[in-house]
Amino acid sequence: MEVGGPQKSLLGLLERLDTRRYEVSLLVLDPFKNSLLPFVARQVALIETPDVITAATLPKGRMVWALRCLLSHLIREGHPRLALSMPLMLVRAALAREAGQRVRQRVWACIGHALPKVDGAFQAAVGILGLSTYAVVDLVAADHKYHWVRSDSRILGRDESIEARYFAELDGALSVSTTCEDVFVEMYPQMIGRTRVYKNDIPTTLAPTLVQWPSAGAGSTKVLTVNRLDPLKGLDLAIAACALLTARGVDVSWLVLGDGPERRALEERVAAVRQVGRFTFGGTVFDTTPFLDQADVYVHPSRTEGRSNAVEEARARGKAILATRYATVGDQIADGTDGLVCDLDSVSLADAIERLAGDPRLRSDLGAAAAAAYADERDDPNWLFEHLVDGVVPQGSS
Repeated sequence: MEVGGPQKSLLGLLERLDTRRYEVSLLVLDPFKNSLLPFVARQVALIETPDVITAATLPKGRMVWALRCLLSHLIREGHPRLALSMPLMLVRAALAREAGQRVRQRVWACIGHALPKVDGAFQAAVGILGLSTYAVVDLVAADHKYHWVRSDSRILGRDESIEARYFAELDGALSVSTTCEDVFVEMYPQMIGRTRVYKNDIPTTLAPTLVQWPSAGAGSTKVLTVNRLDPLKGLDLAIAACALLTARGVDVSWLVLGDGPERRALEERVAAVRQVGRFTFGGTVFDTTPFLDQADVYVHPSRTEGRSNAVEEARARGKAILATRYATVGDQIADGTDGLVCDLDSVSLADAIERLAGDPRLRSDLGAAAAAAYADERDDPNWLFEHLVDGVVPQGSS
């Protein structure tokens, strides 16, 4: 897993759970890629992940290792037909140029029952991200099982028939936002009345930040974005907006924290529009608080989100927030009240940033309103889990 919002909000949830009331265990399907594991609350028991379970997720860059591991396990455990069918399935998928996520779903659905079970018995188990809910269904002995909806389910490109089959085995689901919940239950009607919104938690025990904000002129407006460097995150629009602001004589120092597959292409784009030194990539930073405190404006230019953990962090720190009009933005920002929302294009981004740069009072008012709204919306995870361990997805407020 990459360092990002879902993992950080899970850390925040684990921090807030009262371990005097609950014994909490955590299974990470691919621990080799999760650099947030050292920050898991020490009261949480980390379950050792067998290699074959990690292999069943078909991790990118380790496919040969994964196939060897899976074939060895299936033959050793007396499943020769599965051992034969899995490579054939992968060949067919490759010839059909099938999306990797669907291939992973199909492979897990085929072999999940043959994977080693998690030791112990639990009152409740929750699956977060990717194939983790499948693991909860197939591998975990729990009285009650749940899925956590982390994004707009329409954009995931998953095989909905496989999803529906696994969701049918659950007691219910949680969702990070109202919009995500609405989309989810429309796609999977069997979850109507069994899904509840639980918004992101923010961890407070991450590593100190060592990276510094790039130098900026005395009158420069500091703009911060925290996002994965991915085409869906709209950073191409942000770079174009920065160039527009420069052409208008608006001095900004724009820092982007995060990493991803598009970094090199984005850096080349920055150079092409002559924004080197104004638009900077700072890489992965666990604790964004020092940067938020220095920023004048937080900008989130995404094309799609579930409920952005980065926006939550900006709200909690009382920052003036500008976000683009993606489908779920209204779950976090009321345009003109506790932030600004603009159209998904570079001109609209530049116009809104220019407005915020020139109006300190507006920035202060929006930031104060964002912090107040964030504080009002926080749920109590202990109240929530009090119900989940009894097999109830509560529909009221904590």
